[in-house]
Amino acid sequence: MKTSLIFLTGLMGAGKTTLGQLLARELGADFCDMDAEIVLREGREIPELFARGEEVFRDAETRACRALCRRKNLVVACGGGAILREENVQMMRGAGAIVFLDRPVENILGDVDPSNRPLLAQGRERLLAIRDARDSLYRASADCIVKNDSSQQEGLNRLLQAVQSIWEAEK
Repeated sequence: MKTSLIFLTGLMGAGKTTLGQLLARELGADFCDMDAEIVLREGREIPELFARGEEVFRDAETRACRALCRRKNLVVACGGGAILREENVQMMRGAGAIVFLDRPVENILGDVDPSNRPLLAQGRERLLAIRDARDSLYRASADCIVKNDSSQQEGLNRLLQAVQSIWEAEK
């Protein structure tokens, strides 16, 4: 793998974990979900960290990002808000490639269980507000954008093409 770290960004429910696991398998890389890394490092579940304040969670997210950026041969499914801190974006950019998985809100709402997603517990309007607030950040931080609006296989195919394009640009 030329770029040894691939960071997948996007809204919660965009397919970062599902497609990230498939991509890692295709590339012979390891996979890590940033939220799982946060839980492991902090010893607390995500809703518990959010209950202490979003800033507490974001600090934990930055610590996890820093640790993941030191690894190699890894596909990372970032938390939906990882791009909210420029520090995180700069770390990811310096360590690998950032791919924004762009998935329509309607698709996300049809698939995601909000009980595990504190920011989605408030429903559709909250997701739309999050999308509106973050979309330009996702686009500005990404090395490439992959539309994830059809089947899982099509999403994986598009993601593989994007990674190949990144590698071609590195030559």
